[in-house]
Amino acid sequence: MAPLLQATELTVRIGRAEIVKRADLTVDRGSVVALVGPNGAGKSTVSRVVAGLQAASGGQVAWDGTPVSGRSGHKLARLRAFVPQHAPVPRGMTVAEAVDI
Repeated sequence: MAPLLQATELTVRIGRAEIVKRADLTVDRGSVVALVGPNGAGKSTVSRVVAGLQAASGGQVAWDGTPVSGRSGHKLARLRAFVPQHAPVPRGMTVAEAVDI
C-alpha cells in the first residue's frame, strides 16, 4: 500500500537562498508524526509545500499516491487539512467545525 504522504527530494528556494534541500518525508496511514527543529529549519516551508500552498523548486509530493503539483487549491483541500500555527477559531465555532470548513 502506498504511503498517505510521500515527499521525495523536496527542495525549496526563495531567491538565492535554499530553504529546504532534498528532503524526504514519508507518512504512513494511521501514523502520527511531528516535524520538529529549530527556528528557521524549514518546518513551516515543508508544511506549506505539502499542503499545496507554496510551490517546491524541486522534488515531488504525492498524497495517497497522486502527485499534488498542478492541482488546484480547492481540490487539494478536499484531500487533507492544513492548520497553520496561528489559526484563530472563528467566534461561535468549535475547533472541529473550524477544521471542517
